[in-house]
Amino acid sequence: MIITLLGLVLILNTPKLLKVRRFKNYFGIVISFVFFCIGVLNVAIRNSELRNDYFYAKGSYTYQVRINEPPVIKANSVKILVDVMSRSGVKTIGKSLIYIEKEEYSIGLNYGDVLLIHTQFKETTSNGNPFEFDYPNYLKLFNIHHQGYLSSTNWVKIQNSQNSLFKVTYQISNYLKKVIDTSNLNVENKAIAKALLLGQKDDLDKDVLRTYSSAGAMHVLAVSGLHVGIIMMILMFVLKPIKKIRIGKQIFVVLVLFGVWFYAFVTGLSPSVLRSSLMFSFIIIGKEIERETSVYQSILVSAFILIIIDPLVIFKVGFQLSYLAVLGIVYLQPKLYKWFYFKSKPVDYLWQISSVSIAAQIATFPLGLYYFHQFPNFFLISNLIVIPLAGLILGTGIAFLIFSSVPYLNDFILNELNGLLSLMNDTVGWVESLPFSITWGISMFWYEVVLIYFILLCVMFSFTLKNKKLFITSLVSFVFLNGIITYKSRAIQLTNQLVIYNIKDELAIDVFYGNKNLFLCSDSLIVNENKLLFNIKHNWYYRTGEESPVCWLNVKKMNESTLLVNDNTFSVLSNQSNVYLSDYIIVSDIEYVSDNLIKQWLANKSRLILHPKIKYYIKKKIIESYPDELYYDIKNKGAFIFSF
Repeated sequence: MIITLLGLVLILNTPKLLKVRRFKNYFGIVISFVFFCIGVLNVAIRNSELRNDYFYAKGSYTYQVRINEPPVIKANSVKILVDVMSRSGVKTIGKSLIYIEKEEYSIGLNYGDVLLIHTQFKETTSNGNPFEFDYPNYLKLFNIHHQGYLSSTNWVKIQNSQNSLFKVTYQISNYLKKVIDTSNLNVENKAIAKALLLGQKDDLDKDVLRTYSSAGAMHVLAVSGLHVGIIMMILMFVLKPIKKIRIGKQIFVVLVLFGVWFYAFVTGLSPSVLRSSLMFSFIIIGKEIERETSVYQSILVSAFILIIIDPLVIFKVGFQLSYLAVLGIVYLQPKLYKWFYFKSKPVDYLWQISSVSIAAQIATFPLGLYYFHQFPNFFLISNLIVIPLAGLILGTGIAFLIFSSVPYLNDFILNELNGLLSLMNDTVGWVESLPFSITWGISMFWYEVVLIYFILLCVMFSFTLKNKKLFITSLVSFVFLNGIITYKSRAIQLTNQLVIYNIKDELAIDVFYGNKNLFLCSDSLIVNENKLLFNIKHNWYYRTGEESPVCWLNVKKMNESTLLVNDNTFSVLSNQSNVYLSDYIIVSDIEYVSDNLIKQWLANKSRLILHPKIKYYIKKKIIESYPDELYYDIKNKGAFIFSF
């Protein structure tokens, strides 16, 4: 409150303060500091966990919750995002993720359903695996701090309370999804069409996602600024004749804005679409009212509005990538385009697309390396074909959805759409199949990303301003960056580690010798791309620079032998093995442990590693009879790491 009042006083007295010469020199710094403080205050105010009426309390309670977006059907559960309205009859606030046991009744849940549930919410915690994706921190960006789990008997639907606007848009979206599902498109093309046209990616095959990612065309499947921009251009082209009539410009602007925002709502109003729609709205209004509005001003105003609405948006990957891409295109593309001149219009058009793609890639590749640990080497080839195809597919797809009930015409458009989708899939598949199409396993720290952006800015402005000092600064910074990378690589090579990961249903063990590793896990885990990526692969990227282990063995073999690591023996306890003489014993899903065996472990001073798969009664028995310093509980403490 004090900070806000000081900020208001400062702003109101700005004209007077600017007359003071000493203050004038520091005005920018002071204003920046004030807005930073207001931003911090805004974050604190919007953090529901800090409020007295936040829903969470220890223990099991009866809650009333409302589903605030369409549920996600998973393999064994239904995931819902809810607003918690009350706890035991007392009004509360806050959002939470809830996983409900998958059965016929839970599959039928919809947006707006109000449920009465009985559960114990738990804080979202990390598994503690090295370099694992920090999911709890990610959820906090959406003001989600706790999650719950429900069996089929612990909840009941009591009513439906929907926002009318969202209800209509979800109904339209579901109807359009049904139109695509019942069409004669092949299965793969249906999934691509729903992702590209409606922003629904649930049906996309993992291999398809990997192929598009490797080819550098993943942005086509995620409805974003590219799609909104294409929709805007289609609308502006179709509605252009309206501008000739009286007050035509005003009608034109209203219709284009309506079309852009209607598309945004139909595609679920995802953050990326919201950002793009807001930004393009400012650009359209500024252009059509013939006001000389800077593109940078439109971009920054839209970003400022989003930050006011959600101050944590600046930490979200999509926000960072989308705004950097747009700024890169606006600033760099004209400069890159001037490098070459082509008399041929088709060649010039290809160069325009290429320069846009290169500009966006330059602006975003450091963040792409940091978040996704990969670089698509042939992004330029795929984008030259995919971006024009995406425009044609969007136009054809919209026509198909509009004329879906018109006989013959619908069939003609559908055939065209099917052909375009197949052509795009084939093209992306071809690019992905090229040798060295992608560089995997890049691992970076945040300060390396900052340094890369500093180098890029120095290089760009050294050429723009013709400043030699900036260019020399970029070279020195580049040498410093290489020194950091070399030091990090050397440190990894000199470090050996054994890691037992914290994965609920799987036993996974890594033994690192420098930048090489032996990985032990079950047959089911080694082919589970989602679990590997979430829990393990980020550590591989950092340690080995690879997306797969150097050597893999089935963990069942450890039941028959002992792993020797730097004169320390590690064994997995199973019903058949006799491992009480091992230095470290991994207790997993064994059915029984005798008192005599525990005494033998104590006599040998064997350290026990309690895996999350351990039975509750066995874990309790060990904890009651074993000293704290001789056992390690992975579930509570995170991954077990042994350096040697």
